[in-house]
Amino acid sequence: MEPHGELRLEWSGNVLYVKPEGPFNDEGAQKAAREYFELIENRREAEFSVIEVLTDDAVGTPNTMDEVARVWRFIGEHGCVALALVYRNELQRSLAEAYLPEFGRLFSRVEEAEAWIRGRPQG
Repeated sequence: MEPHGELRLEWSGNVLYVKPEGPFNDEGAQKAAREYFELIENRREAEFSVIEVLTDDAVGTPNTMDEVARVWRFIGEHGCVALALVYRNELQRSLAEAYLPEFGRLFSRVEEAEAWIRGRPQG
């Protein structure tokens, strides 16, 4: 099956902005995960933070959510000290709560996520 969904990935200092544009199917989630892994493996910063900003249609299957959880574990093991997820709707919030790692937090606005990231001590 053709992959559906994609990620826009952009560094701003030691903060990676991730903007999933979906909906994602399983193949799209796997393709996006490979892109994410490659970017993290080739980064300059030892420690970094991530702000993921969802669009209204950024949702996926249970397999897709398993892939997202795998990505979040990977970034945590590779220097991510804070993950701020900006959700658009209650379905996204509910799904994210079930999978969010301990270094993650949910926000309804980008500005709140950025303030939380800025307020965290840097290593």
